Amino acid sequence: AFGARGRGGARAAVAHYEPERQGINLTKMRGAGSLGHEWIHAMDHAVSVVCGGSAADLATRSPYSVKKEIPEEFFNIIKTIHDCSEYMNSAKELDKNFSSDSQGYWSSDCELLARAGACWLRDRLAAVGIQNKYLTGHSEGKYIAPHGDERQRINQAFNIWIDKAKEIGFFNQEYFLPGRSEDMNISLDTKLSVTEEMLTYDPTVEYVQVSLFDVLGEEHLKEPDEYEI
Repeated sequence: AFGARGRGGARAAVAHYEPERQGINLTKMRGAGSLGHEWIHAMDHAVSVVCGGSAADLATRSPYSVKKEIPEEFFNIIKTIHDCSEYMNSAKELDKNFSSDSQGYWSSDCELLARAGACWLRDRLAAVGIQNKYLTGHSEGKYIAPHGDERQRINQAFNIWIDKAKEIGFFNQEYFLPGRSEDMNISLDTKLSVTEEMLTYDPTVEYVQVSLFDVLGEEHLKEPDEYEI
């Protein structure tokens, strides 16, 4: 959703993820740059739901009964993050100075995961010569992002999890909420009323539809100039 689910005002979030609706909301303009961060929240949610969590659960906030069903490789990312003292201390300082959440917003596992995940996406893309500011434009920052050796360790933990997820076919599973599948599978033409005039299309270019995993999976990689992003 674009500018449809948020609240206005100076302190409004530029983007957020809603587990109950499986929806990412981006503000109409400032939301650009946050899609990767919110996609990691959606992955966190999918991990929980596929492993038996409720519609509102994130894996990082799931009860033990759900967590024991979640692959170890996923929680190794959280363990690695907790072992990164600079990243953790920066998050605690942000909570001290800028958070009204008594539980700690910046140092919560779900936010630590999403911020680190956006950096991982940025680095994986950069490794093959791709820059996508709409996806990861807000990922960097002296205090909000992991850096140096800590970042490399977290990135490696993400790589191990994604390899495991692809091995077990995790992201091939559907995890629509009960009773919502029909609504959520409605065709693009019907849902968005897309018309030919709304699309920019160059008939001389051969377009290929790719997902994040097509880009990030080595078996699918192409030269950077082969992609239209």
